[in-house]
Amino acid sequence: MAGLFTCPQVKFYWNIASYFGFLWLFAVVLMMDFQPTPSWREILLYVWLTSLVCEEVRQLFHDSDGFGLQKKAKMYIKDVWNILDVLSIILFIAGLACRLQTNETVFYVGKVVLCIDFIIFCLRLMAIFTISRTLGPKIIIVRRMMMDLFFFMFLLSIWVVAYGVAKQGILIQNEERFNWIVRGAVYEPYLVIFGSLPASIDNTQFSMDSCSVNATDPLKPKCPVLNEDNVPVFPEWLTIIMLCVYLLFANILLLNLLIAIFNYTFTEVQDNTDAIWKFQRYELIKEYHSRPSLPPPFILLSHIYLLITHVFLRRPSQKHKQFRQELSQSEEEELLSWESFMKDNYLASLKQDKSQSVEHRIQDTAEKVGTMSELLEREHEMGSAGMVKRLTRLEEQVCQTARALQWIMDALKSQNFKSKEEAPLMACAFKSIVSEPAESGGEDQEKEKTHHFYARQHRYTGSTLKRFPVPEEKVPWEVEFTLYQPPVYNHQEAKDSDTSALDSHRNPAGRTGIKGRGALKSLGPNHIVDPVITRTEGGVLEFLALWDQAEGCWKFPGGPAKSGENLPDRLKTTLGVKLYQQIKGKMESGAKEVFKGYVDDSRNTDNAWVETTVVTVHVDWRSILAGNGSKMGSMSEQLQWHEVSSKIAMCPYQKEALRLVAQLHHINF
Repeated sequence: MAGLFTCPQVKFYWNIASYFGFLWLFAVVLMMDFQPTPSWREILLYVWLTSLVCEEVRQLFHDSDGFGLQKKAKMYIKDVWNILDVLSIILFIAGLACRLQTNETVFYVGKVVLCIDFIIFCLRLMAIFTISRTLGPKIIIVRRMMMDLFFFMFLLSIWVVAYGVAKQGILIQNEERFNWIVRGAVYEPYLVIFGSLPASIDNTQFSMDSCSVNATDPLKPKCPVLNEDNVPVFPEWLTIIMLCVYLLFANILLLNLLIAIFNYTFTEVQDNTDAIWKFQRYELIKEYHSRPSLPPPFILLSHIYLLITHVFLRRPSQKHKQFRQELSQSEEEELLSWESFMKDNYLASLKQDKSQSVEHRIQDTAEKVGTMSELLEREHEMGSAGMVKRLTRLEEQVCQTARALQWIMDALKSQNFKSKEEAPLMACAFKSIVSEPAESGGEDQEKEKTHHFYARQHRYTGSTLKRFPVPEEKVPWEVEFTLYQPPVYNHQEAKDSDTSALDSHRNPAGRTGIKGRGALKSLGPNHIVDPVITRTEGGVLEFLALWDQAEGCWKFPGGPAKSGENLPDRLKTTLGVKLYQQIKGKMESGAKEVFKGYVDDSRNTDNAWVETTVVTVHVDWRSILAGNGSKMGSMSEQLQWHEVSSKIAMCPYQKEALRLVAQLHHINF
């Protein structure tokens, strides 16, 4: 039974009935029982109002959420309904003070103030219906439309005053009665908007009975300026034109503007009806959850109890019970799932609306056009470079042909073959003859230089980053490439991320399509040592290779090495300490350097690159293993002996180094 009285829903319905009873009693007192001496109905009305005042004071000082009095007061004032409550109470107190006076004039003023106060109490009734799913959003619409109406009235007042003052000055000569000045300059122009057209601006509808000539009749306006025949002398054409222009702007333009503003406000609120209703319902239920159980005027008993316990007895107030519902674990999981589902739906709807918007389509089209333009420009550059390259090759072929023809002619001349005409001297052949002494010392011709390939792969190794496309002819730094804007990438494990030193380190092989350190340890050259350990097994030359799972190929067991060392540190882990020391001794005594220089590695960038030193040593593996007790390191399972052959899967620079090793041992590769 106690839970029934404390239920917010029951409190709400009790308070609705109580508020309707208060308004009914207020109306009866104003219309039927407003006597010089207060009657029992009026005294009951005062008691009822006192309970409402006490409840407002309790709401102001009751800090259930621990906000503090200052913040609670600010929150209280920001609520429009609380402002109406305070205004209605102040007007009621002012009307009551005037009503208790013996002077009849002041007594009547008090009644007028109470009548106006009754209007505000009726407006306050709308707050109760915000809990309704149908009426709640409509009340919010009315509140917002009142704000729109305020700005509209500002614009309308300009036209009303402008037309009213001009009309009053043209028609009436020196009107001294202030009430009739306000009527003519403001009230009558305002009524014109609603169809009440004045008769004083048109001579055909003017009547002397509707006005007072010398303003002697206080109930009639002063007549317009008259001539000797008692006919108005004002310019009829001007007053009619002014009225038409005023109606055009006020009735058509401004009123339709107000309708458009109201329609926008209605649509905006109507689209969020469900959210607004839920918010208003929550706020109202929360308010009645913290209110005393009894409705006004019986709520005074609860207020007296609170006053005695907290003020006189100084008992601490009970901690506020949180306004929430405890859910079981399964219900909470269902609620979280539902919230996640609704969030995803909301984000999906936003994304769909954005993708279907005109702005997004324009932006998408602009991006596609920009991409196509860039691709066409790159294709044009690549096509032009390819054309130049083909023309160069054609020129070389023509020169070679000219040299061959020159050789044929020389051979024929040496055999005493003669012609009636002298053979033409070809430019390329002449150039070849002139340059022959300087070139006679070398037998091999310089091959066509190609640039690094793996350092320009589309996607950088070990990441999702894409390189900036670099055509073959744009690789050298000497070639201008204005569109070149590569991304900067530094691996997260790298210690130094300063980009100020990038310009001081430049890849000697040219552009790679990416700046920064990449996956390498430092800017500039990153030196590694690649040892090629060979043996002869069954008459076949073999080398020791390590399987690289990431690259999917076999590699030399190399890596970074300390200064002055010819073996990488990782080989100690791979082979074991004893094997490492024995092979190290072999390397120091009989190692041969096969290659040293730049490596076309997929980790290379514009500012960091790999440089290797490939050294080879031939060992007697059986004697080494016998001396070591046949023990290898932790990575021995990944080490295998392979025949020195071009068929093995290796990276290009290591395969080329293996070919040089084969040449040292005089075997076919």
